[in-house]
Amino acid sequence: MQSRYWFWMLLSALVILVLLGWHMAIMHLEGFLGHMVSISPHPLGWGDVIARGRNGFVAIAYVLLLGAGLFHGVFGLRTILAEYWPRKGAEKVINTSCWVAGIILFAVGTYTTLTFHFIPPAP
Repeated sequence: MQSRYWFWMLLSALVILVLLGWHMAIMHLEGFLGHMVSISPHPLGWGDVIARGRNGFVAIAYVLLLGAGLFHGVFGLRTILAEYWPRKGAEKVINTSCWVAGIILFAVGTYTTLTFHFIPPAP
């Protein structure tokens, strides 16, 4: 069981590497790379944030990045806590708490991301 989760943690690290690299390139490297990767001249402007949120590819990429980041972080935290409190009863509480927290955080983050996707255009 543990090796399966370890595989998913490594896969999530790869997803984070690719999607976070893409995010950093389009959001923060315009001055360095020019307009080669930038999708707008002011990526942090409200209008550009809304426009990016309406883009289906960007919304899906952000939800995937959120899921990979949460899994990677929560599984790492679970592993640290399980090593710190190695009792059997503690491990069950830690596992359940991490799953519940991860699912709640993923739901809130996905809701927020998809809310931006469905914001109507300004009049």
